[in-house]
Amino acid sequence: MGTVAQWLGRATALGIGHFYTGKLDRLTGRVSWKPSATFSLTLSGTRNSGRLPQSDFLRELVGARVEVNASPDLQLNAFVQYDNESGTVDAHTRLRWTFNPRGDVFLVHNHNLCDLGDRWLKESNQFLIKVQYAMRVRYVPQVVRRSPLRQDRRAFSE
Repeated sequence: MGTVAQWLGRATALGIGHFYTGKLDRLTGRVSWKPSATFSLTLSGTRNSGRLPQSDFLRELVGARVEVNASPDLQLNAFVQYDNESGTVDAHTRLRWTFNPRGDVFLVHNHNLCDLGDRWLKESNQFLIKVQYAMRVRYVPQVVRRSPLRQDRRAFSE
């Protein structure tokens, strides 16, 4: 299995700077866990704190991503994110099946919820199927050559 350092990754960043006529502090963090080549989990977060002469604001994003690679031909990806400014939870799930070296089928589910304080409201629920197939078309243009005799005949008829 390996050591913890081999399958656990993390990253943080802090940014402080000017933002239009004010200041912006940004803190981001990410923790990844990949215990095998077929599974990974990533938790992430971003916090933006802005100070402007007109008003201050605070925006936070928290997300989680799961990737399962059952085989080179079958992958499942899921991403969930919460945004405190809009009060929404967005979930996106995608299953990809490669049925041929030139063809893929994607099953996609998008689901969005809005926080109303005392309950959650379903904003959208979408299910998509996409089939992608690459075809190779070979086109070789034919070069038509005219004989000098035909060119001469045309010159005489004009």
